[in-house]
Amino acid sequence: MAADDPPEEAKPAAAVVAAVDPPPVALAPVPVPVPVGPAEMRHACNHWLALAGVDEERQLQQSLYANLCAAPPPPSDVISQVEVDLTRTDLRLYECEHDPPEQAPERRMALRRVLLAFARLDPSTGYVQGMGDIAARALLSSAALDGMHARANGGGLITERAEAAAFWWLRHVTQSLLPGFFAPGMAAVWEEVRLLRRALMLLQPHLLAHLDELGCELACVAPSWYLTLFQRILPRSECGPALTSLAGRKLATTHLALGVLLSREHKLLAARSFEAVTQALCSASGAEDAQRRVAAGALRAAHEAALAIPLALLKDLSDSVSDA
Repeated sequence: MAADDPPEEAKPAAAVVAAVDPPPVALAPVPVPVPVGPAEMRHACNHWLALAGVDEERQLQQSLYANLCAAPPPPSDVISQVEVDLTRTDLRLYECEHDPPEQAPERRMALRRVLLAFARLDPSTGYVQGMGDIAARALLSSAALDGMHARANGGGLITERAEAAAFWWLRHVTQSLLPGFFAPGMAAVWEEVRLLRRALMLLQPHLLAHLDELGCELACVAPSWYLTLFQRILPRSECGPALTSLAGRKLATTHLALGVLLSREHKLLAARSFEAVTQALCSASGAEDAQRRVAAGALRAAHEAALAIPLALLKDLSDSVSDA
């Protein structure tokens, strides 16, 4: 069975996983890293985990990812959903210029293992669309950094370590950055959208009024931003730095959503229909157009929003939304 092929209907779930999810290789101790560029280190998954305070728990449960990979498979419907999303996740969005194209099947196989491991960890959630984008960014940022270390030492990519880091990042996102967002009913998503509306009313009430006049509800455009952790709406150059800011608690997800809107404010105010609003939120040209990415500047606008609505005030707003 090819790496990108969906599971065959006739095969049971265990057979599918056995074919695409081979037993993991035991992780080697993390070596002393060779020097690499500060940008690569600052905006890679291991640094996000360190900023988020996950390192201690990760060290205490070093075998968790390997154990989950070796555990019985998740339900067949979860496996099928993972396979469907693997075909929809364009890994080229998350690769760096040094990633060899011939290693794409191995990277997709690694992403599959990460997603199935998470589904085993949290069977009540399983897999929800959007997790693939979150894990892919973490996986390939780790693989790229491992690749730099390996090339400096004459070796190959250290994919097992990259997989484990991506798994822990996905776990942190679902449990801490976006708690409850992937639960059945996604009540936390709708509460976050209400918070975004309240924050936009404080910062740019005329923009919110214009969107309301057009009948453009934020609930129609914003949920996918959160469920992919903004990986499909931010420009590629801003995705890594945005995750660094989230992991280090410099920004909240609400700030990033505000940044997306404020960076396109003049285009949104010029829009005269819901369709024009959605077009204004997309990149106007280039290879990223199909991925519906906004123009550069969203991250800067997010930091400006954080100055106007700091985390303490944002928490008060969130509490008021919860009580409403």
